[in-house]
Amino acid sequence: MTNKLLDYRGQEVLLLEIANPFGTVVAAHLAGLETRSAPEARYASKLTLTRKLYDKGLDREAISNLYIFIDGILTLPENLEIRYNLSIKELEQERNMPYVTSIERLGRQEGLQEGLQEGLQRGRREEASAIVQNLRAMGMDNAFIEKGTGLSEKEITTILKQTR
Repeated sequence: MTNKLLDYRGQEVLLLEIANPFGTVVAAHLAGLETRSAPEARYASKLTLTRKLYDKGLDREAISNLYIFIDGILTLPENLEIRYNLSIKELEQERNMPYVTSIERLGRQEGLQEGLQEGLQRGRREEASAIVQNLRAMGMDNAFIEKGTGLSEKEITTILKQTR
């Protein structure tokens, strides 16, 4: 699957313009590969991808699911994550559309700082389950889901069995 995704290199602008969420998923994957060792470029890619979610006019659930995927693929160092969160807050205020609320981002940040607690672990499992299900519904294979989520093949198989 990855080799096929790499066929889309150089077409990121087109991928972000199509209405199908597959374009955003592939663009995020390519950005993750290309910015692995370039934090500033990763920040710019993550911000662009997130802005496009708002521009597409998707419903709240679609934006939230795609945001979670992008956030997992394009992790940022703390200083850039703070800058990113401020940029998204400004975007939300401009558009008066808090799809990815500041409270959601703050909750994620506090959860990372406090460590994994039982409630957080349960929430992450549910979140991971939703992401895996959505990616499978979009036709992604386990190898792609592994790379995108960081989950193991066994974890993905278990999630998919539980949700049948």
